[in-house]
Amino acid sequence: GLTVKQFKKINGFANGFWGWGGEDDDLWNRVHYAGYLVTRPEGDTGRYKSIPHHHRGEVQFLGRYALLRKSKERQELDGLNNLNYFPNITYDSLYKNITVNLSPELALVSEY
Repeated sequence: GLTVKQFKKINGFANGFWGWGGEDDDLWNRVHYAGYLVTRPEGDTGRYKSIPHHHRGEVQFLGRYALLRKSKERQELDGLNNLNYFPNITYDSLYKNITVNLSPELALVSEY
């Protein structure tokens, strides 16, 4: 996990990933480039088995490789610092639901 301070230092998640694929690799890159070490506990702690899932081809984000090649250059430009959103917050007795509308135009692949 990341603290709020660490998440801000890595500039959060990239906004350029839409569809399936690449966002997890980009997050790892951001953590690595910020100088943090990713560690995993020994044994069974923190391990899981993924449920098999199949993605339809049109859902895959084909621009992910272009974005991943430029992860380091994009880290300061694409993330928390260029995210614009307007939250709609509703409260329930057990949780707070925060809904935001995002736009794919936030970070076009062609910009990188």
